[in-house]
Amino acid sequence: MINMNIKTIFSTMVITSLLVLGLGIPFIFDFNSYADSNKPHGHPDTLKEQLVDRQLGDKIICPNPDHTLVLRPNNNWACIYPESAQNLKWDRVKFSVDGFPHITTAVPYNNEYYDITYQTTEGVVDSISYLLDFPALQIKLSPTQIGKLTLLFSIGEDTLFEDYCGKTGGIEDSERFMIITHDEIGFEEYTFDSGLTEITFQYEVNDKEAKIIYYCLA
Repeated sequence: MINMNIKTIFSTMVITSLLVLGLGIPFIFDFNSYADSNKPHGHPDTLKEQLVDRQLGDKIICPNPDHTLVLRPNNNWACIYPESAQNLKWDRVKFSVDGFPHITTAVPYNNEYYDITYQTTEGVVDSISYLLDFPALQIKLSPTQIGKLTLLFSIGEDTLFEDYCGKTGGIEDSERFMIITHDEIGFEEYTFDSGLTEITFQYEVNDKEAKIIYYCLA
């Protein structure tokens, strides 16, 4: 009986230690929690410590450099291995210089997943999905103030937006974007040599949805 109690206590201690150290086991905290990620000693706190007093825009750093920061589907932060994040299709997070995160989400289409990276005030984007009818990206929003949203995605072969003109019989190389929130709105567009396209537009407080429509000139 004594031996069984000792084994139970030891097992509990091991599991607790693994949770504290964060060895591949995701911590679960509210996405809207706050914490200070910078300490005088220069080392990142545990994920739990970082989320205690965090202010909006403060960076979050995974204590284990082999881990990547992710947002789970329930909007909780976690630090896990990149391979696990990719397999689970959890949104990967990388903070920019100004403190606001670049969030890479996996958008499903035709039994495949395609990366869409966006940057805006935290918590504004609820989801991004692909609409077959247009084709288009549908972005669900929950803004509390006017802001800007930047998206980065690939155009070309084996992407969400590939050879749309060729498939619809339109004019070659005449693909265009149109963005609709409360109405059709203006936007900034930049195409990199790598084939990545960056689109930035402004949303209003009452905008609950934005559509980025990819169309072809007839």
